[in-house]
Amino acid sequence: MTTQHIHGLSMQAAARTLGTTRPQLFKFLREQKLLNKENIPSVRAQKSGWLTFDTRKFTNPVTGIPDEYAVPLVTGAGLIWLQEQFHPQDKDTEAA
Repeated sequence: MTTQHIHGLSMQAAARTLGTTRPQLFKFLREQKLLNKENIPSVRAQKSGWLTFDTRKFTNPVTGIPDEYAVPLVTGAGLIWLQEQFHPQDKDTEAA
């Protein structure tokens, strides 16, 4: 499974880079109101350049009805911002 996409990193890859888990990253982003229940980044997250998303299509195997879902992605700027949120002491160390 590819973790790097054209527009950003998968949540799994971003979580691994941040030293956390995918569920913890999703929880944090929802608490910050940067992701909604459908995993679509908020307007703020998109305009800030922190998060984007890909739309994927699938066909329901039971009903045969095609549908779409959003896959959130972390951008380079988003990874830097998240690093500052998860590891604020690293920023303090660099300034010293």
